Amino acid sequence: MIDAATAKAVEEAIVLAGVRYAYPGRGRSAERAMALNGLDASADRGEMIGFVGPNGSGKSTALRLMMGRARPEAGTVRVLGEEPATAGSAMWSRVGVMFQSPAVDPELTVSENLRVHAAMFGLSRGWRDRADGLLAEQGLADRRGERVGRLSGGQRRRVELVKALLAEPELLLLDEPTAGLDPEAVRGLWDALDALRAEREMTVVVSTHLGDDAMRCDRVVLLDTGRALAAGRPADLIDRAGGDVIRVEVASAGGVSGGFDAAGLDWVSERTTVEGAVWRARAVDAAASVPRIAEVLGDRLVRVSVGPPGLADVFSALRRSADEAQPAEAGDVAGVASTMGR
Repeated sequence: MIDAATAKAVEEAIVLAGVRYAYPGRGRSAERAMALNGLDASADRGEMIGFVGPNGSGKSTALRLMMGRARPEAGTVRVLGEEPATAGSAMWSRVGVMFQSPAVDPELTVSENLRVHAAMFGLSRGWRDRADGLLAEQGLADRRGERVGRLSGGQRRRVELVKALLAEPELLLLDEPTAGLDPEAVRGLWDALDALRAEREMTVVVSTHLGDDAMRCDRVVLLDTGRALAAGRPADLIDRAGGDVIRVEVASAGGVSGGFDAAGLDWVSERTTVEGAVWRARAVDAAASVPRIAEVLGDRLVRVSVGPPGLADVFSALRRSADEAQPAEAGDVAGVASTMGR
């Protein structure tokens, strides 16, 4: 009879429990920067989970630990039931990885890159048939003999995806998979992942700072300075935030927060532009708040619009709550959402 704890461990593809990790300092007396500070997270088998946050939040560090490229200083990291830093080739044959930085040789053809990868990981002879099928699925069948350096950015990213899938992995780790891609290439990559997940049970772990990418995940973990601010289904997190977001464009940035305060709103982010500034604020009753904002700002108001909140707004609101509980450095909050796409 399998007990509940063992059954749960079998269900979970990824487990991070109380994970702490600090980057080495420079020099003998240099202070070490904490990248992960007691992170707890998990992913069930067959689930797509996103680690979401601005640069420096710890999301890529979490993936590095899952990839076995570093060891936690405290806590536990388990991947497919094993410790990744000491796992053998049997486990890694079940894992596919797509790095943020390019991991294909631009001077080799598509086929040559895949052949090198298959040789490095000792894939069975059937890899060629799998490669042909994956290339066809990704619209690259007629590009197998072309040098990777001659492909578009989206096509190169799809070659990386084919390479990561060559061993038919149970788990796929994607570090900033859409970084540097144009919107059409981004849609193509996500459509390809959706199609693959529809065909086979595969756990996918994504790190991203983009709200649009995060919305494609089954669940997300919102990270800030190495801690999880919140976790759950993206739609549930947005619903929990409630209200609307009022976007205000003004001719000059000064005094806008005072206008929001006068209207009883909680401002969540600021982005200064050449002409002035764009502000966002959460409102329970936008219809009543907009006239008050217009009255306070007067002729400085350029444009105002109302819409539902996004994950970036949820993140900023959670970050402000955390800062109010424990004050952050001055200026740390304003603009934090500008590093997370809406």
